[in-house]
Amino acid sequence: MCGGSSNRATAQAEQNERERQAQIARSVGAINQAYNAPERQQQIDEYRAATEALLMQDLDREKGDADRNARFAMARLGLSGGSADVDTNQRLAETYQRGVLEAVRQAQGAAAQLQGQDQQSRQNLIALAQSGVDATTSAQQAAESLRVNLANARGQVLPNAANQAFAGFADLYRQSQDQRGRADAKRTGAGAGLYDDGFGAFGRGGGYWNFGG
Repeated sequence: MCGGSSNRATAQAEQNERERQAQIARSVGAINQAYNAPERQQQIDEYRAATEALLMQDLDREKGDADRNARFAMARLGLSGGSADVDTNQRLAETYQRGVLEAVRQAQGAAAQLQGQDQQSRQNLIALAQSGVDATTSAQQAAESLRVNLANARGQVLPNAANQAFAGFADLYRQSQDQRGRADAKRTGAGAGLYDDGFGAFGRGGGYWNFGG
C-alpha cells in the first residue's frame, strides 16, 4: 500500500512539474513573440529616423544662422569674395558635414539604447515567467513594457552637437562687430590707439580670426 501511494505521489509530482515547465514555456514564448515581432523593429527604425530628422533640423537651423553671421562678418570687414570669405565658407561646409555624421551617430545610439532597454525588460519578464506568471499575463506585461520603453525613449533629451558645432563662427561675428566698433571710434577720433591695423585680430599683419573646428 505504501509503495503504491508513493508511486502515485511521485507520478503526480512529475505531472505537476511537466505542467509547470509547459506553462513557463508558453509564457516565455509569449514574451519572445512580443519582443521579436517585426512591428517592434519597425518602431525602433521609425524612432531612429525621427530622432535623426529632429537633430538635422537643429543642425540646419544652426548652419543657416552661421551662414548669415559669416556673410555679415565678411561684409563688415570688407572681406567678401576674398580668400578669407572662401576659407570661411569651406570651414562652414566641413563643420556641417561633421554635424551630419554626429546626428546620424546620435540617432543610431538612441535606437541601440532603446533596443538595450527592450532586452533588459525581456529578461526581467522571463524571470517572472519562471516564477509562474501565466502566458496571458506575460503577453500583457510584455506589450506594456514595450510601450513604456518607447515612450521613455521618445521623451529623452538627446545631446545636440549642433549647439556647439558653429560656436566658433559666432565668435567671428562678435569679433567683426567689435572690430567695426573700434574702426568707427577711430574714424571719429574717440578711439585713437585702440585699433592696431598692423597686428590686430583682423589687421593686415595678423590673422583673420581664431575659431575652433
